[in-house]
Amino acid sequence: MALVFFLIVTVNQLVYIAVFQISNFFAILNRIASILQLENYSERHAALPPAAGSGEEEHKTERGEVGGYIKIQNASYNWGFRLSDKLQGQQHNQVNLLGAAEENVLSEMNFELQPGDLMIVVGTVGSGKSSLLHALMHETNQTGGTHVVRGSLAYVEQEPFIFSASIRDNVCFGLEYDAARFEVAVRMS
Repeated sequence: MALVFFLIVTVNQLVYIAVFQISNFFAILNRIASILQLENYSERHAALPPAAGSGEEEHKTERGEVGGYIKIQNASYNWGFRLSDKLQGQQHNQVNLLGAAEENVLSEMNFELQPGDLMIVVGTVGSGKSSLLHALMHETNQTGGTHVVRGSLAYVEQEPFIFSASIRDNVCFGLEYDAARFEVAVRMS
């Protein structure tokens, strides 16, 4: 009798654990499927048309030469996810479960930067400094206004890090070795 009782308890526990794990598996599978159905980053931002009248093609700096610039007009951003067109409206609630923000974290921003300009952003923790940087790199959802970035951007974290490699590999950062550039970089640091 003791052996039968032991088998009944053990089998009941295993069935309970199996059902619990299977339900967790399907919940995780649904979340992963929702994430995989989101629009790709490159597709989302490649589709953004240049703003009408932004002068993106022939923008000249104050010095008269054509160069890079950043121009933000009445732009608003949030941290939400954007579904591809075929999924629009079908799974809105599932995406919100993943933490999509409905309200803007940055609203009606206006500024223009040209090469050589210096802009200092200060504020308390949670005031939107990092969100501004992510918005400039198209890593947030633009919900309004115009956003034009001509040229290239570089984002350098405050926290330094090094690769587990040689000093030369850390300075070159994956680029082909150029002795002159390497020497300049080492002298400047």
